[in-house]
Amino acid sequence: MAGRGRTLLTNLGLNGLGQAVALVLGVTLLPGVIKSLGPGPYALYAFVGLLGSYAVLLTIGGGEVAVRRLSEARASGDAARVAGALGAALKHHLLGATAGALLVWSARGALTGSVLQVPPELADAAAAVFVAAAVAAVGFCLLQGVLSVLQGAQRFGTSTVLGTLRTTLPLIGTWLILKRGGGLTDVAWWLAAVYPLLALLFVWPAARALRAEGLLVRPTFAPDPVALRFGLF
Repeated sequence: MAGRGRTLLTNLGLNGLGQAVALVLGVTLLPGVIKSLGPGPYALYAFVGLLGSYAVLLTIGGGEVAVRRLSEARASGDAARVAGALGAALKHHLLGATAGALLVWSARGALTGSVLQVPPELADAAAAVFVAAAVAAVGFCLLQGVLSVLQGAQRFGTSTVLGTLRTTLPLIGTWLILKRGGGLTDVAWWLAAVYPLLALLFVWPAARALRAEGLLVRPTFAPDPVALRFGLF
């Protein structure tokens, strides 16, 4: 019981530290980003992250499903249930990522015109931003899938590090690009790259966590109505 209490306090401390780091970096770097980009380009920049967050909704609760199923399967030591939980995580997040990317790309005309009313001088940059937003939506969903596997495997320290990097690394890279004289298009391609790269980087510790318990198995993709209902409701 004491061990669980220490683990809980450690997790709370790491989570608080991650949030504090993100807050300090935001307060420190964001004013410079806004000043360098200007109001119009900054709105487009913020739009990429916003669309990535909304794309996660298209995973239909995939993160919660994966955390719950993987935690239960891990507790029972049932490799077949772990395979199903991993399959659910991949299925929900890959489908959500694809749907998010297609939605962003298909709506780019309406978003550029009637919604955001992008001025002509920003038209080329806006085109790059929407390509970046489509790619970032894929990366953001996959990143959320990796996070859910880490949390389901009870690797809360690693998931906190990944969550903190998800918040801070795009901003740090943006600030450095602008500091070196780059513009909105350069920043857009950075955002398109950073989310998928983070997802790929943290696949290794997620796989290592499962391997350490002898539960690293090939995912299975059988239909799971219970998981779908849980995600929707």
